[in-house]
Amino acid sequence: QGGDCAGFLRTFAERRQAAFLGVSTLMLVLPGQIGLFWGAPMIARELEAGTHRLVWNQAVTRARWLAVKLALTGLFAMAVTGLTSLVVSWWAGPLDKAAAVNFPVFQKSAPLLFAVRGVVPIGYAAFAFVLGVTIGMLIRRTLPAMAVTLAVFAAVQLGMPTFVRPHLREPVQVSAPLSNLALDGL
Repeated sequence: QGGDCAGFLRTFAERRQAAFLGVSTLMLVLPGQIGLFWGAPMIARELEAGTHRLVWNQAVTRARWLAVKLALTGLFAMAVTGLTSLVVSWWAGPLDKAAAVNFPVFQKSAPLLFAVRGVVPIGYAAFAFVLGVTIGMLIRRTLPAMAVTLAVFAAVQLGMPTFVRPHLREPVQVSAPLSNLALDGL
């Protein structure tokens, strides 16, 4: 085009926008899938089939059985999501540099960026897993627990950026010298 940087950045961003949105969608869906397929059936399947009675009559206590089952699976789910988020953040680094503050090419997808980068997907994965396990324990049936988990998690995924996040205040940072007057003010 004109040989200017803005034209190059625009072309660069437009060519990679489909891949960017696809990867962002993957990161939005991954925590829900963890809650749906790992969390909801974990206890509901045991309660529905009645195998929890066999497990609870073994040498392992109920609390230990549940704690190990939840901790190992929950930590693994969070680790998988964290590694995926790290790879996505690394992959999107050049795209972020191309879409600088003065050149917001990806402005339409800006609300998605918060939910697909950093530690936020890990938090969503932990929430989805705990939500699935809790709903599975309450409903005690695998398929209905999976359906309710999906519905509640989708409502949270849509509700947070739409209704909650716009009303949050930006953090305030204050730097003050350490003195007796400053300590008295605390």
